[in-house]
Amino acid sequence: MKGTPRPTKKAPIRPLRFTLDRLSGKPYVSQLSDAIRDAIEGGYYRDGDILPSLDALAATAGVSVIVPREAISRLSDEGLVVPCRGVGSIVRAPKGSRLGHVLLVTAEIADNRFVGAICGTLRRELAIAGYRVSQVSVVEGPGPRHDYAQLDALLGSPVSLVVLLTARNDVGRYVSRFGVPLVLLESDPFDGRGGNVVGRLPSDRFTAVPDFIAHCVAAGVRHVTELVCDKVNSVAVAALRAAGVAADELKCPIVRSYMEGERCIEPQVFDFMRTYCRRHRRRVRDLFFFSDDFAARGALTAFLAEGVRVPEDVQVVTWCVRGDEPLSVVPLTRLETDSYAAGRAYAAFVLGLLRGDADATCRVEWNKYVVGETFPARRRTGMSSNTRKGE
Repeated sequence: MKGTPRPTKKAPIRPLRFTLDRLSGKPYVSQLSDAIRDAIEGGYYRDGDILPSLDALAATAGVSVIVPREAISRLSDEGLVVPCRGVGSIVRAPKGSRLGHVLLVTAEIADNRFVGAICGTLRRELAIAGYRVSQVSVVEGPGPRHDYAQLDALLGSPVSLVVLLTARNDVGRYVSRFGVPLVLLESDPFDGRGGNVVGRLPSDRFTAVPDFIAHCVAAGVRHVTELVCDKVNSVAVAALRAAGVAADELKCPIVRSYMEGERCIEPQVFDFMRTYCRRHRRRVRDLFFFSDDFAARGALTAFLAEGVRVPEDVQVVTWCVRGDEPLSVVPLTRLETDSYAAGRAYAAFVLGLLRGDADATCRVEWNKYVVGETFPARRRTGMSSNTRKGE
């Protein structure tokens, strides 16, 4: 076949170190094709290597042979492998020189649109600049141990930089043992002993909280309740109290679902808030603040189901991802985070580090306080100049 790479016969076929995440909503074929693609782009499989057989891949993943057959077909369409009868699937590694290999590490139990938008922007900007980029999730499963198999496979090839987009101290400690340069989130408690931490990324999604506080003071709000899910700390209660506004936390226990990820929050908050509204119908607080947009979705639906009008009976402010706000019959007052802007700022900083820029800094202005109809601006006095009126 014309253009078919010559198979490498000097070394034995290297096994694919891969564990299927059966608790994820991501299709098995996509998981396997992503793992093989990352192994090729990361240099684990080189041009001319022969991939394990379909039977071997199926046994590794614990699936039928249909899954690896479809995964290889996808990679063949992308030009990364060439199926050859009697030989196997031959790797055709991407041509052209690359400046280096950057590995993005997340810790999500399911697809997360906020982290996904940041990672997608990082991958695109770094690839345009000439770097090879791989991404891997270290899943915190129901058991006490994390699955590092795919991460180990990628770190088995040369890596220029690891960007750790999770604040879990244990993951940072694990990756640091490989001695590769590390970029961490500012909220990561890992101190980076060993000298391989080369930078930190700002990770505060709530930089517009002062604008929210100023709005509450200017509007004469008497009491704010912040709904806090599970063991998450409140975001605004202390600042509200410091500004003279009465504030408290309303704890909503959450039973985590490794199948649904963060989506499991919405129906549980819906049930919780329906019960709350029935018990406190005559004394619902002035204003509710939701630092989790899935919690806001559930609560807003509960208000609608119980006949609690927004903003006539209760006013609402929520955090949300720009373009994916919780559904509301009126425009929301919100702390709006632009994850794509954050991704671009992250990418500029990472590229500065890779190019040896000693003055590389990361500044992210990704949060805006947008005034909508769920908490309208009654008075402008005291509100920040950064506050803008919702459409």
